[in-house]
Amino acid sequence: MSERLFMTGSKLVTRPKALRDEQKQTAQPMAARFVSLVGSLKPWLREPIVHFFLLGAFIFLLSEVVEHFNSRYRIVVGPDQITRLAATFEQNYGNPPSDQQLAVLVDNYIKEEILYRESVALGLDKGDEIVRRRLVQKFEFLQQDLNSVKAPSDEDLRNYFAANPVKYAAPERRSLTQIYFSPDLQGDAEAKLRAEETLKALKESVTLRAPQRGDIFPGPSDVADLDQDSAQRLFGKSELTQALYTAPPGVWSGPYRSGFGWHLVRVTEIKPKRQLTFAEVADKVREDYLTARGAELNAEAMQSFRAKYQIVQPGPAE
Repeated sequence: MSERLFMTGSKLVTRPKALRDEQKQTAQPMAARFVSLVGSLKPWLREPIVHFFLLGAFIFLLSEVVEHFNSRYRIVVGPDQITRLAATFEQNYGNPPSDQQLAVLVDNYIKEEILYRESVALGLDKGDEIVRRRLVQKFEFLQQDLNSVKAPSDEDLRNYFAANPVKYAAPERRSLTQIYFSPDLQGDAEAKLRAEETLKALKESVTLRAPQRGDIFPGPSDVADLDQDSAQRLFGKSELTQALYTAPPGVWSGPYRSGFGWHLVRVTEIKPKRQLTFAEVADKVREDYLTARGAELNAEAMQSFRAKYQIVQPGPAE
């Protein structure tokens, strides 16, 4: 037959004899070139130096396999590891471990190391979000240690201070005296009414301080040098906290609501916002400088790591 049947998809078609002959002719030169190549290598394969290199490569690969196998199943508990285990125990419990306790620590470490290696061998560390986050955290800690900031000079600190004036400004501070009215006694509306009546009486007299006209406040009745953050910690985020810094000084005003109840206040002193001197905040400047410089070094390190990778972000499917 000059033609041969063969399958293409689900149909039987014929392959012409001429096509088969062409394929044979193409395959024959390739086989001939391979045989020729092997033949040209025979003289080299007889050379002792080639045998030496091949034997060396085989020994090297064999040693790598053996070393990997041995290290895979070899756990070394050296003096450094024992010292670390003892130090961790002392840090947690306040006293060094006894010999018996140290033996238990070492045994637990060995068990943990075995379970860890078996877990890694099974690939249990792959695709675990908790493990991933922990490794990222450890690497970040490592980078922070590697990217330790050198001690800044006085000039470095003064330049940083000058470049960040807003960070080193003392906020406005106010001193005040207050009268408190509790809603726990007769309700919120009654407490506010009592505060309004007391304010009216205060304005008709010259009274500088009168906490006794109200109820017992759980905090101080007189407060000095209160900035807005401190006021919020004392009275909570409330109408009173905001009003303290708009209330006119020297007169009674209110009533203002806080999380505790109702308040009448008299601002007794105002210290305006001012720029601090370098001497006043030198320690804070140093701390801020080291933090900022450390963040810069970490960002630079991250940029160098990122440069190694090709980031592929496919667009939305069309």
